[in-house]
Amino acid sequence: MKKRYAGMLPFKPTEEQSKKLEELSQIYERPKAYFIRVAIDRFLRNLEENLEDEALYRLAIQRLKDSNDPVLTKEEFEKELENEK
Repeated sequence: MKKRYAGMLPFKPTEEQSKKLEELSQIYERPKAYFIRVAIDRFLRNLEENLEDEALYRLAIQRLKDSNDPVLTKEEFEKELENEK
């Protein structure tokens, strides 16, 4: 079953991008759109991972600033992890 596309997006590659896409297209016998989709998928996946890392960083900073949230030593942290299992 073919995927349905959400619609066309305006995209104008630079001259250099266009040349590289053409080369890849000929070498791998794939349409240029394939490489654009792969690049967008990888970019979005990477962006999501970075946003998750950023959220964890912000949470860590927030918890460090919270005087009611105790700071654990490595040993205390590992012991807590063991107790959760």
